[in-house]
Amino acid sequence: MGSERRRSERHDLDDVAYIEGVRPCVVMEVSKTGARLQLSDERFLPENFMITLSPELQRWCQIKWRSADQVGVQFISCPFDPFDPFAVAVPAATPTR
Repeated sequence: MGSERRRSERHDLDDVAYIEGVRPCVVMEVSKTGARLQLSDERFLPENFMITLSPELQRWCQIKWRSADQVGVQFISCPFDPFDPFAVAVPAATPTR
């Protein structure tokens, strides 16, 4: 058997979520760090996008792999969203004299 490379435990889910608030997909598996999504057509999916898992839970995602009808995503921070509690703080530029 091959070695397991996942950093966190995945859980089967089979639940509907929405990409960018309008495009439905099925979350097949989810973990603390990412998910496996099933879509009818993944060709026009951007490399980074917001997924709504529930009304209270949204995450920025980055695609890690693609297949005919599924994508694997990693949850990421959005450095430009001041309302994202997981955002990475970007230091303000120091004015030069």
